[in-house]
Amino acid sequence: MLALLIWALATYGLIVALFNLFRYFYVRSSLEGGITLVLIVCNAEAYIEGILRGIAYKAFLSRKELRIVVVDTGSQDATRKIVGRMQERDPRIEFVETEAEFDVELIRHLWSHNGSDSPYVLFDLRRWKNPRKIIPSLARIVG
Repeated sequence: MLALLIWALATYGLIVALFNLFRYFYVRSSLEGGITLVLIVCNAEAYIEGILRGIAYKAFLSRKELRIVVVDTGSQDATRKIVGRMQERDPRIEFVETEAEFDVELIRHLWSHNGSDSPYVLFDLRRWKNPRKIIPSLARIVG
């Protein structure tokens, strides 16, 4: 009876290991270019660090290649410093400043730099003040 239980657990472990191995290689092959996530922010010092940390952590767990571009539209607070500090720690984060409310040419440039085959997601976070509502939506996209 004990031998049967050990064989059942060993078989289950092998199936789980094979499933995870298959999933790992499938995710890597399906996202060759990765995802580009563009976040448009203004005066976002209250929530930008939490959002960037949450997205980076979720991307790490899901093993997806990720490029995060933070577009600042004239912040008067410490958003630049926070994103700059995060940028030093994580090379996937890029910071772009613009004074325009919505710079269409900048968005076109970012999209063309990304390549038309890679997923490109644009989030305008300038009106959001509660990061608890933002992070789950972004985490679903990344992971």
